[in-house]
Amino acid sequence: VEDNEFFVNTTGCRISSMKPLSDLALSFMQPFDPIVCKMAQLMVAETIGGRNYLVRNISKSGLLSCCRVWRWRQVSCMYREFVRVDDSNNKYKSWKFFKLLEASRYLEVGTGQQHIRFWCWVDFARIIFHDVFYFLPPPLNGSESSRHQDRLSVMILGIDSISHMHYLRYFNQVADFIEHLPHTEFWGYNRIGRNTYPNLIPLLTGLSNDEMERTCYDGRPNFDKCHFLWDDFKKAGYTTVFGEDTDVFGLFIYRKKGFKKQPTDFYMRPVMPEIESHSLYRTSLDLKCTGHRLYGDVYYQFILNLIPHMQRIPLFSFFWNMHGVHDYFNFAKLVDKDYLNILKKLYEKGVMERTLILFIGDHGLRFEKFARTAEGQRQTSQPLLIAIYPEWLKRKFPQAMSNFHQNSKSLMTTFDLHETLKDVMHLDRLTDAS
Repeated sequence: VEDNEFFVNTTGCRISSMKPLSDLALSFMQPFDPIVCKMAQLMVAETIGGRNYLVRNISKSGLLSCCRVWRWRQVSCMYREFVRVDDSNNKYKSWKFFKLLEASRYLEVGTGQQHIRFWCWVDFARIIFHDVFYFLPPPLNGSESSRHQDRLSVMILGIDSISHMHYLRYFNQVADFIEHLPHTEFWGYNRIGRNTYPNLIPLLTGLSNDEMERTCYDGRPNFDKCHFLWDDFKKAGYTTVFGEDTDVFGLFIYRKKGFKKQPTDFYMRPVMPEIESHSLYRTSLDLKCTGHRLYGDVYYQFILNLIPHMQRIPLFSFFWNMHGVHDYFNFAKLVDKDYLNILKKLYEKGVMERTLILFIGDHGLRFEKFARTAEGQRQTSQPLLIAIYPEWLKRKFPQAMSNFHQNSKSLMTTFDLHETLKDVMHLDRLTDAS
């Protein structure tokens, strides 16, 4: 930061600078051991040649080690496909029963988009594996996708309770990687509400949460009548995505009813209540597992599975991650590697060449002891915001991108981000004066 005294020093607004590694912050920083979900991952989901398979993911010796099972045929399994009804309910299709066989590693279950609950047991009662899988439809072929090459995709990678300073404390690998990419880091980005909902509603609608409650959501059973940013992108020819790694604390679910109609083209929501109701178990720190995976792992895989689509068509994607980071000061250290992996994959697959990525928080930590200190309360109001963009944007719109970068030292909120993303939707209308 050029001004060591202020993050923002403009007419009418000054935000004093802070140190991520202050003596107080250092006193809270402790090692956080990796979380291990104890159940063995007997099966994984793979799409091969347009067909969906459940693939055995364990050897015979591994089966003995994890589950005290000597022979494949001792293991009985069932799976059941389900489809979304609304944000709280799914509808089941028929059961399929089989036994694990040494000669058969691949089990074909269908094609296209599917959601499947799967479990295995021995001795008629002892469950040794339980998980929920999803398959995405195949991406468009080359000829269908070629007409979309000139569109700029938008990806919002959101992390709950990550302040700017907490990012600088714990996302060292991500920060080093981003440093070598065209990006802008915003030092005046401020929250406008207490928790996630009032901070993100302006980003997604352009309305305050009070305005939204008085208008489209007023007295209605769900959010179907509300207009969201993804609706605008959909109208402009984009494919839309919404994914979050929680069930009961979802953005539109916590103390609310969510959506009756599926809001986006790709939607992670149907998987989460299924996990919560059937395959969930907890670690010693009350973190949630399904199979051998943390909730966060299910979420990260959803993002990675979308990369073939990101390579071919313009996407507006909104991802929100809260598992672990919401409740534990030191958990952010663990997810640094997960986001590094995501960003590397996006870079290697060429997705970053035509995508604006917003790496964003909603507020800082609110429930740890650090949040009750004066320093912690200040940081709660200053969440993370970094924009990563293709180099060609600076060449094509030099003045507009210069203005964008200058705003990194100005007061900003999610209202400003909403308007910025509306400009991105139609780059052909973007003038260099914007």
